[in-house]
Amino acid sequence: MDMSKDVIAKLSYMIPQAVRPAYYTDRPGVRPRFTGAFQEVPVHIHNGRTLARPASLAREGFQFLRHETRDVDFSSDAAIEQDYYPQVQALLARLSGAHRVEIFDHTVRTNDMSDPQRRPAQHVHNDYTAKSAVQRTRDILGDEAEALLRSSRHWQLN
Repeated sequence: MDMSKDVIAKLSYMIPQAVRPAYYTDRPGVRPRFTGAFQEVPVHIHNGRTLARPASLAREGFQFLRHETRDVDFSSDAAIEQDYYPQVQALLARLSGAHRVEIFDHTVRTNDMSDPQRRPAQHVHNDYTAKSAVQRTRDILGDEAEALLRSSRHWQLN
């Protein structure tokens, strides 16, 4: 595959509608249901590896780098939390200058229908709004959240 080429891909975007859409999750083995409607839109996707100046975490929100990961059993959530979380926390702290990195809610994606919560997303979305990101910070950090939200000049929920 020629890594220098940009691509045109059809991405599925939600169509504006009169009634607010809802997402219903159920139990494993049952596909989640969504009441919204989507439309495929052709999108020109630029290869970030060919930018005139390299992407940076601070400017673009991502960057490319080589990083050696010690062996991790990615089929085990417990192993991911025990072995991979510390590696990622150290990397993110080094790259961002963060004094603290909290990792939560990882999901290993799979096409296994017995666990539809782990299936890859089929449409463009984001996980948090400005309001829900603050609430999620409170949910995760509990009593520490308010002081950290007030005292931090910069915090980020990804």
